[in-house]
Amino acid sequence: MRFDKEGKFTVYVKWLSASHHSKMPIKSGIRPQIFVGGIKTSCIISELTGKEMNLDIEYEAELEIIFWDHYKHLFCGISKFDLYNGNMKLGEGYFVNPV
Repeated sequence: MRFDKEGKFTVYVKWLSASHHSKMPIKSGIRPQIFVGGIKTSCIISELTGKEMNLDIEYEAELEIIFWDHYKHLFCGISKFDLYNGNMKLGEGYFVNPV
């Protein structure tokens, strides 16, 4: 995995239209929960160009794990992840260079 700083990764992410009642774009800096290793934890997704992200399109983005020190052990050996708002799945993604 490529680390920009501890807890930051380059990822590809796609926001799912089935999880949204409107077709509004998702703004860079959104704070969903990432689901890995049976645990959900807070993260920040930032589109690399700073543009809005539309639904059902894959974007290269930066993923930052907010509580990295507590959950970094969950990220060993994973390549894919899901993004949630509570129990609603918002999107899915994968790491650019998984270990």
